[in-house]
Amino acid sequence: MTYMDNEVKFTCILNRKVAPPQAFNAMAHALIGLAGSQVASLDLLDYRFAQDSFHSLISRCPVIILRADNASQLRTTARAAREAGLAANLFAGSMVGPSADAQVSATLATDLGEADAVALCLFGQAERLDPLTRKYSLIR
Repeated sequence: MTYMDNEVKFTCILNRKVAPPQAFNAMAHALIGLAGSQVASLDLLDYRFAQDSFHSLISRCPVIILRADNASQLRTTARAAREAGLAANLFAGSMVGPSADAQVSATLATDLGEADAVALCLFGQAERLDPLTRKYSLIR
């Protein structure tokens, strides 16, 4: 199926060397932070179910999940996204620890070039994201 409303999208890239449970957890954290910084652009739609009061707010923007071969590819793409002025959130191994304070301290002590990058989430115009992400393949 080809989704038509894809001018603006989220693209998440996961390090294939990280086990799926940890990679998806990292992606969720990075995506929440990124979405929080882009609230005005999310274009949330109210999906209501027939004959029930339950409803879900879902962004019109698609979420594409790709895989990278290693942490270096994620770091390189994160830098390129920053240089291009794109919204980006990188989750690294230093962001796992016994407390949020410990994670923040560990990350502050980590050079981006040495970070064990687990997941990178990007948001923006497809025409600006695609050149940075076309080398990655879809997770299947």
